[in-house]
Amino acid sequence: MNVDIVKYTEDNWESFRHEWEPYAKRDTLCLEACLIKYNQAMKEVVFQNISNNLTAPSLSLKGWYYLYHYHKEMVEEEWYETTRMVPKHTEKEKIEKVYSHTHPFIRYFIRQSIKGGRVSANRKSFKTNKMNEICNILMEYLESDTEGIIDLFKEYSANPKDKTEVHAKLKELDYSKLMAFDVNGLYASAMTEGKKETGSKIRFRNGFCSDVLTSVEIQEIVKAGGKILKILDGIVYEENFKTPPYRDYILILKELRNKYKKEGYVVASNCMKLLDNSLYGKSRDRNTSLHLWNEETFRLNYDKHVKKYDKLNETQYIVEINDEEKEFVLPKDSTRLTPTHLGTFILSHSKRIMNNFIHVIDGFYKPEIYYTDTDSLYTSSKNWDKLNKAGLVSENDYCKGKNDYGDGRIIFGLYLAPKVKYNIILTSDGVLKEKKTFKGYSKYKIKVDDYIRLASGHDVTNEFDKPWGKSFTDGIVIPNEKQTKKFRSYLNLVKRKAANIISNLLSNSSLLSDKNVIPCPDAPYLRNRLYLV
Repeated sequence: MNVDIVKYTEDNWESFRHEWEPYAKRDTLCLEACLIKYNQAMKEVVFQNISNNLTAPSLSLKGWYYLYHYHKEMVEEEWYETTRMVPKHTEKEKIEKVYSHTHPFIRYFIRQSIKGGRVSANRKSFKTNKMNEICNILMEYLESDTEGIIDLFKEYSANPKDKTEVHAKLKELDYSKLMAFDVNGLYASAMTEGKKETGSKIRFRNGFCSDVLTSVEIQEIVKAGGKILKILDGIVYEENFKTPPYRDYILILKELRNKYKKEGYVVASNCMKLLDNSLYGKSRDRNTSLHLWNEETFRLNYDKHVKKYDKLNETQYIVEINDEEKEFVLPKDSTRLTPTHLGTFILSHSKRIMNNFIHVIDGFYKPEIYYTDTDSLYTSSKNWDKLNKAGLVSENDYCKGKNDYGDGRIIFGLYLAPKVKYNIILTSDGVLKEKKTFKGYSKYKIKVDDYIRLASGHDVTNEFDKPWGKSFTDGIVIPNEKQTKKFRSYLNLVKRKAANIISNLLSNSSLLSDKNVIPCPDAPYLRNRLYLV
């Protein structure tokens, strides 16, 4: 049933009740059904429902806190004349308590070690050594003179003719290929409020640099050939926890997520993923405070600690202050028990685990990696045997990896910038597919031509809806106008030949051979090798 809500006004809504009421009832029932499903899934893990928390990270942290600090036993409780089983929490004995640093300056210092995920496009493109044979098979099937794998793939996808024969021919080919090696269970999301490692490269003019690092990162730098010259300041923890605080909670979430996946319970599976990823964000939550100031007070107190502010009326402002950057603050009666020092290590361990795979394929010193993300890397399929021999391959085990495209392998790829990549995949059944990633671009507006323009050294511009805003007087504001976004070619940021050297990727595929590859100057095997502190 389609309802045009625009025609209902304050004056006529009652007379049109027969039209909108059935729709409103069904909409309310659907919303309530979703809420019940989510609450049921959450209660199985954290013994709370969504309504008890403002954010998913808060819910996840509370779930971990009770699991780690308390035993749970089931007791009967009478409620609305029915008997149900509810958890009763009793405090665990002989367990190491997890405390948090409450001093704002120490918390701020700890957070400086979080740089975000390691994402880089190291080699600009890839094509299989049997590209001519694949193109000839497609041209024969399409009865077309079109050249170039991208245009041929477009026609292949749109052609309704039976593809059994062409799939059989493609399946028989023995060709060079890439795999997307994805690691299980890593925290891929950095959530560093814009301060990404990929956006803050350190250029080595004299061979020295300084940074705030965790002990895990220091070990990895030394292992990759770096040298620590001096430690200027830091926080020392004399011993580790005897039991890893997060381990049991993460394993429970992983087990439940796999269970719900097999059962087809999508809602519960997504909930487990949400709780898993949210734990990291909450563990490094910032301490901020809200103030209602008049204009004079705001002017006197305005400094770098002001995070954001909104004008309430002509004379008053609501100001959010970042307390954690202040070296001296008045003590508070209470503080949020968010273990920031644990959260900082999560991403460091993710990088350490990724380094295990890079070491095995000698990726720090040889250009074996075409593209790398926080929890995955794109490399030649010939490295699969090396990773498998090292015991690093598994479908489900933590800290081991698998091919993210299942039985498919990459025959053509463009890796133009971090989070901007295009792949054509050939499955074991001979079926061709494509995978597109373009961060910041609407998935409904992504075109292959945009990748070609970027690969040719040209910028890409498109129109998008403006994001929703908020107003003290009007509430949520949905803008009617559009905004224009420009995506700059990554090649314009490095020294290169003129843009027309790759002017026609479709017709002149020889330009995409390895000898014409323009390497990214920040490839991980270079960056880690020169990382001196």
